[in-house]
Amino acid sequence: MAEIKLTAEQSRIILEKVQEKIINYSCSLCGNKNASVESYIVNLPIANDFSVRLGGQISPMVPLVCTNCGHTSFLNIMTLGLGQLFKK
Repeated sequence: MAEIKLTAEQSRIILEKVQEKIINYSCSLCGNKNASVESYIVNLPIANDFSVRLGGQISPMVPLVCTNCGHTSFLNIMTLGLGQLFKK
């Protein structure tokens, strides 16, 4: 997995969107009601035939981490409607 560090502005926008989409967060492992959004994006490679190809497709994700047990969920940046944050 490749990691991309977020700017303060990107982090703020992502946090606002996550708070808008996830109204009543509850960790699926411990039931904790608090989570943090990490300050980086993880690009998960998409494998079509059980192999990863250089230059292949990726799925950009932002980690959402339970503040109690550390259970991590990955939220798709494109599904959140935030792909424009990473256009050059």
